[in-house]
Amino acid sequence: MEQRGVIRSIGLVGGLTAVSRLLGLARDMLMAAAFGTSMAMSAFVVAFKIPNLFRALFGEGALSAAFVPVFVETRGAEGEGGARGLARRVFTLLVLALAALVAAGVVGVTFALRAGTFAPRVELTLRLLRVMLPYLGFICLAAAQMGILNAYRRFGIPAAVPWVLNLVLIGALLGVAPALGAAPEDRIWAVAWAVPLAGFLQAAVQWPALFRLGFRPWPAAGFRDRRLRQVMRLLGPAALGRAVVQVNVLVDTLLALWVGAWAPAALFFSMQLINLPIGVFATAVSTVLLPVLAGQAADRAPEAFRATVNHALRLLLLVMVPAAFGLAALGDPIVAWLLQWRAFTAESTLLTVRALRVYSASLLFYPFVKVFVPAFHAAQDMRAPLRIGVAAMGLNVALSVLFMATFPAGYEHAGIALATVIAAAFSALGFGLVFHRRFGAPGWGAIGRSAARLLAAGLALAAAARGAHALARLALGAAADRKPGALLALLLAVAAGGAVYGAVVQALGG
Repeated sequence: MEQRGVIRSIGLVGGLTAVSRLLGLARDMLMAAAFGTSMAMSAFVVAFKIPNLFRALFGEGALSAAFVPVFVETRGAEGEGGARGLARRVFTLLVLALAALVAAGVVGVTFALRAGTFAPRVELTLRLLRVMLPYLGFICLAAAQMGILNAYRRFGIPAAVPWVLNLVLIGALLGVAPALGAAPEDRIWAVAWAVPLAGFLQAAVQWPALFRLGFRPWPAAGFRDRRLRQVMRLLGPAALGRAVVQVNVLVDTLLALWVGAWAPAALFFSMQLINLPIGVFATAVSTVLLPVLAGQAADRAPEAFRATVNHALRLLLLVMVPAAFGLAALGDPIVAWLLQWRAFTAESTLLTVRALRVYSASLLFYPFVKVFVPAFHAAQDMRAPLRIGVAAMGLNVALSVLFMATFPAGYEHAGIALATVIAAAFSALGFGLVFHRRFGAPGWGAIGRSAARLLAAGLALAAAARGAHALARLALGAAADRKPGALLALLLAVAAGGAVYGAVVQALGG
């Protein structure tokens, strides 16, 4: 695929993902209003991390990384029939494994609740987890279907699938939760029960597209198939590599729960804002790159492979640098305007912004992770991401514990965020060094010059945005403290920062 085609596909995925993120933002605003940084919200965040962990492992993360390169290779060697047969065998094996995993999880949590005595926040977390565990099975199947569609370069429907979760949760928050009582611990059950329903629907909406491609999700035997064994060999290291990243997130959340009942919720809301640019741009680039790079690797085209990585890195940095500086400069008004109402108090805003300012620096390093990891997976090299990920996880955990113990009260969760940023920087450096040794230089000179210009533009953006926001609030007076005036001041600041960023990039040559 030529660069123009790659950009079109990234634009499609990014646009559809942007709608999903806007729906997710609306969902988070409703969650903030209903639950704030309460114990119920923190319990939900922790419980939901566990099925999401397995979604990332066996869904669009490891399974796609192991399946897509082999699927592309099989399709070229054996035609559509061989590729469809491989997909059915993978799907069958996945259904059996997920059914056993969900059943074991529900039984294990039930036994733990009956056998032990737990603190209220831990007991609520376990009870919510038991309800949401079936989501694990549904969303992994949905993610596997997304991988099949992406392998055919049908990016639109998979990119729109996350809409379903957001729409279902919004419906539960507006239509069901208010009827369950006034206490957050009562209303949170509406959201918990909506999660597995959303998982089922996310799988179901993809069935028509798969049928049009000729794929039928009927059981298929032949588990000794050579191609299937190849997928399974790649899946093990890929799952472990993804486990490192996802376990990192889970450990951070559990450590935050140790800090206080408010901390997981504060980290969640700050990370959701960070996930807006990551989800819209970085994930779009990563999704499109995997099948593109897999085709180039299968065709033995190393120059095209490196050129695609170079182009993707510079494109992603162009977007993520202003996002990082913008969130750092305008974190306070953004969080206050989006989330601060009803149960989400001024204190909730303060706690969330403390983590957001730190997390924003991670956006400078995620482009390297989001581009290099698909490159390794496309070349069917699962071990390099695993080794780097394990080292990053160890660094993150050690620094999280250290910073939690040394940061002042009310800032411990910011210490966890700082550990995450340092681990992300370590990962970016590690991936770059190993990629260079394994595949050759992806054009470091062009990447470095582009990054330097963009960082200079980012600094100018931050100064312009802060200054414009202060001037706008001064001009608006008392109106700036009300929602319409606060929004106007924020929009003026964003416009000023964006204009300055564009001008500096243009002046420095992009």
